[in-house]
Amino acid sequence: MGHGLKSFFFDPFNTFDTLLVFIGCLDAILKIIVLASPNALNNDNGGSGNLRGVLDAVRAFRLLRIFKLATSWRKFKDLLKTVWKTLKDIQTFSILIALFTFIYALIGMECFS
Repeated sequence: MGHGLKSFFFDPFNTFDTLLVFIGCLDAILKIIVLASPNALNNDNGGSGNLRGVLDAVRAFRLLRIFKLATSWRKFKDLLKTVWKTLKDIQTFSILIALFTFIYALIGMECFS
């Protein structure tokens, strides 16, 4: 809060971190609620299970915080630029490999199911 709200939310990483903190708090609150009610764990309609799955998936976004280092670490920024350029160069080949993998997975499912 020392920067002020306007300058704090000017940086997209600060907004991202704030969103992750709120989702983490929501996750903790829902975990307490689910653990407090014994019927919530035995509920077969999947109401709370779907929400838990979404919160677990959002928790994976915490790993993206490492890209915040790219703003201050020069060599890491250069490495990310190189990786991005390489990914753009092999984009067509990657799509072709994914298509072959998908086709052979379908063939394998048909032959060995």
